[in-house]
Amino acid sequence: MKLKCLLLDTPMLHSRLIIAMSSLTWAVLLLLPNHVFEQDIYSIMAVIAREEVWGLLFLVHGIAALYSLFNGTRNKVTLLFDGFLGTILWSTSTVACFAVFWSIDSTSVYSYAPPAVMSAELWVALTSWWHLIRHWAEDEREHYARRIFGTKRYP
Repeated sequence: MKLKCLLLDTPMLHSRLIIAMSSLTWAVLLLLPNHVFEQDIYSIMAVIAREEVWGLLFLVHGIAALYSLFNGTRNKVTLLFDGFLGTILWSTSTVACFAVFWSIDSTSVYSYAPPAVMSAELWVALTSWWHLIRHWAEDEREHYARRIFGTKRYP
């Protein structure tokens, strides 16, 4: 019951701020001329798009997320650029980085050894999914949140 209250009845302001600042940090690191994608962990991301494209997308998401957070704006535009774009970016980058460490020759999950630091990125990705779900459900038409979660509306 406490977990339900924590997930459904509390504002996500701090989580949203962490997601936004994480996106802006990724953007800065990817847009600097330090060739981050030369590291093996980003090889799959490099196949999907160039480093600068990832950096610009993370920058757009970070700015949209901060705008949505500080202005209290929640509409279809922020759903697209804050909720959906953030979820796609964080999910894709996380899965791509985890996938690099999966050995094709391996037949055992015990040989799978991603870096422990990836656990933080995994939780940012999962939090971005939860933010997307709550962003959609807590639409200005309050009945969505009540019908889906049986809860009040919070930012």
